[in-house]
Amino acid sequence: MQFTTPCPLCGLAARGGDFCRACLGEVTAARRACLTCAICADELPSALAAPRSLSSSRILCEGCAKNPPAFESSIVAMRYAFPTDALMHELKKRMQLHLAALMGRMLAGAIREEPHTLAKLACIVPIPSSDVSIRRRGFNPPGEIARVLAKALGLPCQVSWLRRTQAGGVQKHLDQQARRLATEHAYESRPNLPAVWIGLVDDVMTTGSTMHFAALALRRGGAAGVVALSAMRTPRLVWHNTQHV
Repeated sequence: MQFTTPCPLCGLAARGGDFCRACLGEVTAARRACLTCAICADELPSALAAPRSLSSSRILCEGCAKNPPAFESSIVAMRYAFPTDALMHELKKRMQLHLAALMGRMLAGAIREEPHTLAKLACIVPIPSSDVSIRRRGFNPPGEIARVLAKALGLPCQVSWLRRTQAGGVQKHLDQQARRLATEHAYESRPNLPAVWIGLVDDVMTTGSTMHFAALALRRGGAAGVVALSAMRTPRLVWHNTQHV
């Protein structure tokens, strides 16, 4: 039985901590309306719907066409833009953990729209936060999202398969090159992983550097492949044109 709760966006009646029907429709429509790269899910203006690679149905951004990341594809639940970006702030800054559950359920819904991808996933692995971040917040946001996501999809959540080897720091003011340098050696997988496909979970995906190096670590550890799963994706016009993301 689900209790009536305020919608996290508009405050009107909703169920079980989820969006109300109207807000759910708007959030989902905003995500589906964007033309995105088939690998990294970066938003592409219509004029940039090229080059095409791998097949005529897979439109790639220039970066993925030239240097594909270590993950095969990406699935995103929401855009990291008004009004949903405020939810991530509430989760990470004000420790509103119920919003991680909402994000996990939203991500599960987006994954179910990709049945071929869902069918090959064997487990869920969260991006680990640094010890400094965990001490500051008291929890790992991707871990909380991954836990709910795994339960919704009926998959195991393997929190010990990936660990952080460097403390790192706040990346939101870094450009793409600086992010790559900050994350290049930040992750290490457990050795001798089973040769299975992994759903790698992060809270916000911006340039894709964190996902790439974390996925690379998992593949070096023995994983057959990795799909990037993110609660939110920063819009192209934000991260391509400003360091303040």
